[in-house]
Amino acid sequence: MSQESKTEPTTAENLWHCFAVVAKAGDEATAMLDEIENKLWAEDSEGFIHEYGKRIHADKVEGEEREWVCLSETRNFFFKPDGQGNKKADSILAVQVVFYSKEESKTGEQSVINVMYGSTDEYDVFKKNYFGGGDVEKGDWKDAKLACGGRLVWFGDDNEVVEWAFSYPLHAIENPECIDTKIIEPIKKLLSGTHPEKMQEDLLKDALRFVGEGADIKVAD
Repeated sequence: MSQESKTEPTTAENLWHCFAVVAKAGDEATAMLDEIENKLWAEDSEGFIHEYGKRIHADKVEGEEREWVCLSETRNFFFKPDGQGNKKADSILAVQVVFYSKEESKTGEQSVINVMYGSTDEYDVFKKNYFGGGDVEKGDWKDAKLACGGRLVWFGDDNEVVEWAFSYPLHAIENPECIDTKIIEPIKKLLSGTHPEKMQEDLLKDALRFVGEGADIKVAD
């Protein structure tokens, strides 16, 4: 008995389905960042977040003005030194989903959600991928340190924490409860003044673990 042969999908059909997956992933990333934003505002009882900015980073085909693929999306939250008032922001909290980066990344070849805080008044300080390339805020990883079992990267000393960051593989944030326990709670602890070296390791137990020292820091195998 002969079996009907199945027709293989054409290249055009495969592209259609690939872009459908990409589009859905972009929508889900936006929804996740919306939820994180809402939870941060809900926690903002002291009014320390005074300005919000959203940027969508996308590659552009040379000569075209349209955005084709969303490679990452970043939400920036600016902090004033004394909460309310007319003082200029002196630090920034950013949460970003990175699907893909053309540059080499310290998080390896995987889609991630990065959370980072830095003492700065520059809006453009956090680029398309915080862990991409060799630059962090002011351009130098040589003073980078690890805490929380290698899952928290930070800069500073015993007296002042200038910057910190952690990252999750995107699949680790499975539901709204994960947003609370894996993202919001560590942010609250660190912003409340908990020193990175005194952070409970279980707060970031599913985050990416890094190894090495300074500029040689990289994600663990």
